[in-house]
Amino acid sequence: MFDLLIVGGYIILQEPIHEIKKLNIGIKNGIIAYIGDSVMGAKSYVEASESLISPAFINGHLHFGEYYLRGTGAASTAEYIDLGERFYMATKEYVNQIRCSSIDNMIHESIMFGSLTLCGLCKCARAGIHTAL
Repeated sequence: MFDLLIVGGYIILQEPIHEIKKLNIGIKNGIIAYIGDSVMGAKSYVEASESLISPAFINGHLHFGEYYLRGTGAASTAEYIDLGERFYMATKEYVNQIRCSSIDNMIHESIMFGSLTLCGLCKCARAGIHTAL
């Protein structure tokens, strides 16, 4: 018997890639113990027939610019790295200010690209603050 059975939610599967299926999820002791078609015994149930069930994606290190440039064919990974190094050398005296102003944009873009959990330490030395996300 499961502690919780989430019934009839839409799940994005890894294999085959991007397939969306209506399935049930059984949870026991806080761990997903079952994904499938059967409705099994559980202490409690959640009806999810109108819901998309997705994990909280955690990505600790993102380069949105690289994904954009590679996706549009504007630059390869090697070209992106070269651009980044040249940009850093040209702006290194402004690094703290750039990082502080980029935090809000990074959070917004992370959420828009599907990251539901953000964690890390953002140091805004210019403002004298240390913010934990």
